[in-house]
Amino acid sequence: MLPIERRKYIMDKLNLNGSVKVEELAKEMNVTPMTVRRDLDKLEAEDLLKRTHGGAVLSTSLYFEEEYDVKKEKNIEIKKKIAQSASELIKGPSTIFLDAGTTTYELANILKNRNDLVIITGDLKIASLLYRTENEVHFLGGKLEKKTGAVLSVEWNTFIERINIDYAFLGGSAITNQYYLTTPTFEKAKLKSKLIELADKSVLLVDESKFGVKSLVKIAHIKDFDVIITNKVFNNEFMKELKEKGVEVRLIGG
Repeated sequence: MLPIERRKYIMDKLNLNGSVKVEELAKEMNVTPMTVRRDLDKLEAEDLLKRTHGGAVLSTSLYFEEEYDVKKEKNIEIKKKIAQSASELIKGPSTIFLDAGTTTYELANILKNRNDLVIITGDLKIASLLYRTENEVHFLGGKLEKKTGAVLSVEWNTFIERINIDYAFLGGSAITNQYYLTTPTFEKAKLKSKLIELADKSVLLVDESKFGVKSLVKIAHIKDFDVIITNKVFNNEFMKELKEKGVEVRLIGG
């Protein structure tokens, strides 16, 4: 078992049970207790767990995605305000990417009344909402993640790289204290990183509850985005850094 496979196994056990024991993990993975301790130390350094005597417990981190219906009801009014602000960026006919997520779904709900957009998405619920509208809709193929309705695939590479995307609207479930956008899966990280790179404007849609949380895979620093739409109030020093980097921040009131 590779180190990353061991650590995934450990985090799966933690998310299921809330705690793990070194000796039990060593037997289950057929490795030495010392190997398990090194894995636990590595995961603790990434703020994914807290070490205890003989084992570990979950940290305030996101290693797995919540069920879609659970996420949808959280901070719904703020999500709608963020979505409304995002929709105002699209002034005319455009090609846009809508990331999988509940805030981007609210944006899609607004855009369904448009008729001048080419919309690309890997979110089944967004595609179902939009496919009968006057907009042109493209759906990324691949394995469907049951919890969220998002497509997990590496098959999008050629398609995405050939499309001129005006706006990529991306969500996020975990942003660290150092302001790195993170995600539970490598597939999602790779797609989002590529969209930030390729889109004329990359737009981060995220409410303040997603900050101060760390997940497994780092995507990008939020300073890499062109626009951030949030109700998170940043301190003056960080706002100055964002401004110097050319990042537009649209602050949504509660």
